[in-house]
Amino acid sequence: MKIFYKEIDEDVTPVDTAFSFEDGGETVDVKGFNGDLMKAGEDSYYLRGDISVTLHCKCDRCMKPTDIDLQQKIEVSVQPEIDSSDFADEYEMTDDDGEIYLTDPEFIDLDDILRQEVILQLPLKRLCSNDCAGVEHKEEKETPTRSPLAALEALKNK
Repeated sequence: MKIFYKEIDEDVTPVDTAFSFEDGGETVDVKGFNGDLMKAGEDSYYLRGDISVTLHCKCDRCMKPTDIDLQQKIEVSVQPEIDSSDFADEYEMTDDDGEIYLTDPEFIDLDDILRQEVILQLPLKRLCSNDCAGVEHKEEKETPTRSPLAALEALKNK
């Protein structure tokens, strides 16, 4: 979903979107993002809202397909990328600069920002349940093991 800067209201612009994407062979369904986009300064904007996500993946323990539902709050700052030729000297970044999404000078690609925020919040350990026992191992029949030195013992006894 693209939102053009010239279409953003002075007060609050409501945002409602849903989409899907692939991440490392897993499908992520953004079932819904409901939020607001507000002007926070001359060229800066603030996006906040609630997002509902379903991750379709395999359980890391039992390897069975599973769906993990996630709910999270999104709060990010957005501003159009500035043409670097406007600066004669180098610009030193501050700690706050790393928390700002720089976007195309004409529009905000909302899906891209939300995708990045969702990926940052995905669980590292994907489990179908907290008490998942893991892969079921089939019991093998016990076969008599022969000593590795049995062949030497047979030669010695000749």
